[in-house]
Amino acid sequence: MLRRLAVGIEIVCSFFDLLSSLASIRRSSAYLIGYLFKNCDIYIGDVAPNMISTLIILFSDPDSDTMVVAWQALSSVVSSVPKEVLPTYIKLVRDAASTSRDKERRKKKGGPVLIPGFCLPKALQPLLPIFLQALDSYYR
Repeated sequence: MLRRLAVGIEIVCSFFDLLSSLASIRRSSAYLIGYLFKNCDIYIGDVAPNMISTLIILFSDPDSDTMVVAWQALSSVVSSVPKEVLPTYIKLVRDAASTSRDKERRKKKGGPVLIPGFCLPKALQPLLPIFLQALDSYYR
């Protein structure tokens, strides 16, 4: 069972890289990742950093439906990670947001650079637990 789950995660992760030109595949992969993290009974937090990074990068996806699904999946991934581990993801989130910003910057020549996924209503909601736990652990 655990071996099949690991293979399944690897297959879903490969969709992001191999079929990146198909929005429906990116959207479906993000949905599956969110579903997996939300409904899995065993701990799969070892792949959470890679998923968080990839899903944040999808915030600059040209397909708006993919952005929304990535936002929902990010919420599921972050909520599955133990609170004690969340503060270690600050740099990961910053680097992924920077990559997403650079992706948007390459699309536009001049003018303000906005990451569309962060312009959604309540867009920071999935990332809020990471920053709250980091502040909480800092002041303890």
